[in-house]
Formats: sequence, C-alpha cells, structure tokens
Amino acid sequence: MASQLPPFRFPTQDSCDFELIEEVPVRAGVAVNGFSELEAAYGSPHPKSPQHRLVWQEPVKGSGGALTMRRIYRRLPGSALAGEMVRAATWGAAATTTVQEVPTGTPADSGMNVIESVVDPTDAQTARKRTVSVEWPVLTSRSVEAETGTPVTETRQMVAADAVLPANSPLVIDRKINAVNKWRSIQIVTSLDALPAAYTEQKKMSFRFPGLFYGFEATAGGSISKRAAFSRTVTARVEVSFGYLEVVPELLEIVPVSWNYPLNLDGSDELTNGESFTYEASSTLVSVTLPQSSPSRSEYEALIGSYATVNGSSERWKGGVWRTELWKVKLL
Repeated sequence: MASQLPPFRFPTQDSCDFELIEEVPVRAGVAVNGFSELEAAYGSPHPKSPQHRLVWQEPVKGSGGALTMRRIYRRLPGSALAGEMVRAATWGAAATTTVQEVPTGTPADSGMNVIESVVDPTDAQTARKRTVSVEWPVLTSRSVEAETGTPVTETRQMVAADAVLPANSPLVIDRKINAVNKWRSIQIVTSLDALPAAYTEQKKMSFRFPGLFYGFEATAGGSISKRAAFSRTVTARVEVSFGYLEVVPELLEIVPVSWNYPLNLDGSDELTNGESFTYEASSTLVSVTLPQSSPSRSEYEALIGSYATVNGSSERWKGGVWRTELWKVKLL
C-alpha cells in the first residue's frame, strides 16, 4: 500500500503546498489493527490548514519501529494547469485547456464559452477535471449587393442561448440568431457598408403625347389649327436613388381637354390656353370659350425638348433604406 503513495516528505503546514503529509504517533500498546480511534474521516480538513482535505491515511512503521499514522492532505480543488489548443470547433481561436484535481462529485463546467469539460474520478475522494474554453472571435464575411454593387458585411458571433436581437439600424438588411445548443447561439448580422450610390439607366416605354390647339380661323367657313395627340415608344431615362426617408415624386401631370361644338368644331385630347372666339353656325354667331387644360398649351410648349418626370415610385428597399425611381421622358 505504501508504494502507491507519493514520495515521502517531512510534515509541513505550509498552506501554499498542494499536498501536506504528516505522521501522527500511535500510543504504545495499541495493535496495528485497532486504529479506528486514530482514523479521521476522509475529506475532513487539516486542523491548521482547512483548505487541505484528507485523501489518504495508513499505519506505517516510523523511526525505531514505532507505529505512526501517515496522513495525506490535498488542497482541493487543485491549482489548474493551463494549456492552449486551436481547432476548427473553436472557429480558429486559441482555446484554453485547464486540468485540475477536484473533489469527487464536482460537476463538469458548462456555458457559452465551454467547448468540452470532463470529470474523471481518480479515487473515492478526488477526480481530475479537464475543461476546454474559448473566447469566441467575431467572423466577418464580405460581399456586394447584386443590384447596386454596394459592399455588404456579414458578421457571425457566438452569443448566449437567451440573447436578444441586436439594436437595428437603417443599413442593417438582415439579423438573426440561430440556436446551436442549450448554452449558445450564433448571431448573424448583415448590413450595407453605406447607402448605395444613385444611378441612371435607360428603359423603353410607351408614352402618349398630348394634342395642341393653336387657334380658329374664321375665313373659308372656319378652320382649326391644331396638333393631334399621338402615342410613341420612347427611351425613358430612369433615375434611381437611395435614402433613409420616403420621397414623394413630383410628376408632370398632363390633363388635356375635349369639347364639341356645331359644324364639327370639336377637339379631343388637346392642351389649350382657354381660347375664346366667335364663329357662324346656321346664320347664327356662336361665342366659344374652350376649356382650360393643365398644363396650358403655352406652358407645355415651353417644356418641349426637356425631360419631365412622368412616372415614379418610392418604396422601402432593404432594411431602413428607401429606393426612389423616377421615369423621365423628353417631351415632344
């Protein structure tokens, strides 16, 4: 039995030692098999160093052949020995491995940062606990948004299992927490690095240009000077921009007018200046004031050759970013 003990050291009461070994004299005349009155309970503290617990005791022959009781006390839990390891399970971070002696029955470590923890009993009183833990790094992925080419950053980090979603911001386009186990989850946040830059593209569209009423000539029985309305497929300039607020597009609203008077003095889908004139119908003079269009014919003529916004929209795009699209047509 004695061969299983650590090498003998003289008795010490230095509380810094991991192990205390002492020999207690046995009273003369007491048989070797009658040591029950000298045996202490396993796990009991040392009288002068309570942090040391009794883990071994046995009778041995001391100097001169006298019987003594050798007792071994250990400081439990023992001082941890620390090392490091790197593996895929730690996301490439250096994990800390600690090994220490602890009382039998000590539970294994657990929590968000614990990768592995095992408690193996050494004997009835002591056990060896080995724990691997890591400070999780933040992993960063980068890409570009498909429509605009804006840089996008995705971060992944380990969080507690009961963590709540992080605070939102306008540039965050996705955020979620995926469960891993009962102790931890992975938080994934995807965000634009900045607002996308505005851009312009060309698209085909059909547009109906309004008719224009120029006037009435009373000569030769009366005649009307006008340009008829017409539809044409044109190339529209589409301007796209991004911002944090909704934009209400200012559109050029064209509201032509129509009318009908005797002698086929009619008009359809035309812009006017609200002209007034008189003509003769069945020997009767008729005074006419045409309806006023919006815009007036003169206002529209001033815009011919320029680009006018004829359609548009503003809607939430991604995250808290709004996408505004304006369709502009060169007026004819």
